[in-house]
Amino acid sequence: MLGLLFSALSACVEGGGQDAPAADEVQIEAKLPGASGQSYALYQIRYNRPLRQTRVLLDSGQLAQDGKLSITAKLPEDIIAELVLDQRAFPLILSPGQRYALGKGNNTDELSWAGAPSADALRQVSRSWEDRYAELVELGTAYDHALQSGNSRAMDSLNSLRETKSRAYWSSIRSVADTTSIPLIGYFALESLDWPSNFEAIRSFSNRMIAVVPGSSYASDLQNRIVQWESKLAEEIANGSRFGQEAPELLGTTPQGKSVKLSDLRGQWVLVDFWASWCAPCRRENPNLVEQYQRYSSRGFTVFSVSLDRERAAWIKAIEDDKLPWPFHIVEPDFGGPMSSAYGVSAIPAGFLIDPQGLIAAEGRALRGENLVRRLELELGP
Repeated sequence: MLGLLFSALSACVEGGGQDAPAADEVQIEAKLPGASGQSYALYQIRYNRPLRQTRVLLDSGQLAQDGKLSITAKLPEDIIAELVLDQRAFPLILSPGQRYALGKGNNTDELSWAGAPSADALRQVSRSWEDRYAELVELGTAYDHALQSGNSRAMDSLNSLRETKSRAYWSSIRSVADTTSIPLIGYFALESLDWPSNFEAIRSFSNRMIAVVPGSSYASDLQNRIVQWESKLAEEIANGSRFGQEAPELLGTTPQGKSVKLSDLRGQWVLVDFWASWCAPCRRENPNLVEQYQRYSSRGFTVFSVSLDRERAAWIKAIEDDKLPWPFHIVEPDFGGPMSSAYGVSAIPAGFLIDPQGLIAAEGRALRGENLVRRLELELGP
């Protein structure tokens, strides 16, 4: 059980004749001859929602000419931190009342934390994930090349390999949260996951974490966000969740006068997006939809937009202004029409992810912002 594995961080570097830091301070010392004069910054990393970082500056400056670095910062609790040296970032876990020694090396590729295994553990975990992620990116690039050359045999082989390695990648992240002895590493791992698909695991971890380190602002923050998420889920269920149901047909005419329907897109992953030109949250979400379409359209993903605009000119102008590249744009004037009613849409933006079999695989806030990014990575790879 994770609760039995959690332990207090102990990363103190012995002696050296220096005074120990105060109970609410952390000290970081280093000598990096190859980095003399470089800039540095130490940040605390917080998350205000999945994957959205808040960076709080704790200290910054330049390394001395002999490459010495000395930081003393206030630290009321164990934190996830990031040390940036000459624009290169290194993740850390720091504890108050401790002194850390940055291992000697002639360049930042050789950094290590002498006597501080818990501090360096986050970097080691991150590096493992980065290597796996880079491999998935390479497979995605190879798949795109095979697609462009029409090599269907290579496409099938690469897609099967990507699915296998993708499952192993996400499983490795969940495994860290289940087995780590350092609470903040588990917290860090969970922030990398797709919340809708892993919500039960995240909630279980949060309950254990807040029982073991109840004074941690990270534990409290995670618990609060889970409560908010549960409230939203309950609201969606009360409004009639359509998860697992066959997606109702959508049929209309594009601005170019072409008839399109949703069922013609079977075999692809389709994001059905109800929106309007006058909907500010919809317009703010459009750049993310464009980015994901450009990223995944060659791998079987597209967007089917249903506008609730009354004014045709405003609808067309918004498509042009936001540079929405997918060809599937239709309109239903205002709420209460057959299409918005079939999907139970009473507010926008409203999204529904349709799987290749035509079933609704996800809906609502699970498809906003970073949640959409993670869900598509889960299904289609990085």
